[in-house]
Amino acid sequence: MAQAMISRYQTLAPSDPLSLAVQHMLAGWQHDFPVVEGDRPLGVLTRTDLVVALEKAGPSAPVSEP
Repeated sequence: MAQAMISRYQTLAPSDPLSLAVQHMLAGWQHDFPVVEGDRPLGVLTRTDLVVALEKAGPSAPVSEP
């Protein structure tokens, strides 16, 4: 069985709060989020990284901080 290619996904900006990633995760299927500044990719926030960052810095911390 062929898998469908994912064509729509959420991205995060470095200044977005971690809570936004949680909202996106709970609203859909996505667990890892590309972090971009404008059109420049900076990295990926994985589900594991998100959980660790939430524990260390809290939901209002920016994606770029933890």
